[in-house]
Amino acid sequence: GLDLQAVIRLDPSVIFRIILDERAGDQLEVAGRADLSFDMDREGRMSLSGIYELTRGFYEMRMYDIVRRRFELQPGSRLSWFGDPMEAEMAITAVYRIRTSALDLMADQLAGADQATRTQFRQELPFEVVMDISGELLRPVLQFSLDMPETARGAHGGNVYSRIQQLNTTESELNTQVFSLLVLNRFLPQGFASEESQLFDAGAMARSSASSL
Repeated sequence: GLDLQAVIRLDPSVIFRIILDERAGDQLEVAGRADLSFDMDREGRMSLSGIYELTRGFYEMRMYDIVRRRFELQPGSRLSWFGDPMEAEMAITAVYRIRTSALDLMADQLAGADQATRTQFRQELPFEVVMDISGELLRPVLQFSLDMPETARGAHGGNVYSRIQQLNTTESELNTQVFSLLVLNRFLPQGFASEESQLFDAGAMARSSASSL
C-alpha cells in the first residue's frame, strides 16, 4: 500500500561489481555519479529512470583462472534506465592495451622481404583491443575492434595501422585476432587466421561475456 517517489544519488566513491558470467568469472566493476528517479505505486510496480555516468572502472575477462585480462573503462561510458529497474541499457567502451610484434600480422605483405625488413617488424608496438558493450545489463552485446595509439599509427610508414583498419572491416578474422591477442598476447599469421576464422559465426556477436569468445 505504499506510494513512493524518491531520488537515488550515487556517490562516486561507491564501487559496484556486476557479475556478467558467474561460471567463467567475467565482471564489471564501476564507479561514477548519478541522480536516479525511483517510483513505486501501491500495487508494487516500480520504475527507475536516469543515467549513471561511469567515471572509472574496468571489465575483467577471466577464463577459469587460466587467463585474466582487464579492459579499462573509457570516458563517456554509462548505464541508463528508462522505466524497468531490471532493464538498464549499457553504452560502455573499455580498452585492453598490449605491446606485441606486428610481424605475424603483416606476414602476408612481408612475403619475400629481406631479413633486415622482417627484423624491423619484430619490434613490439602498442595495440589496443577495444570492447563496446551495449544492450541490456542482463543481456549484454559485445563487439570488438582493434586500434593503435595516435603516436604509434605512423610506425613502418603507417602500413601496420592500415592493416588494423582493414581487419576491423572483416568481423570473423577480427574476432580471431582479438582471441589470439587476449589469450596468446600475439597476432596470428594472416593465412592461419583466415582459416581459423571459419570457426567463428561472424553474425553471432551477442554474448554473455568476453570469455564466451
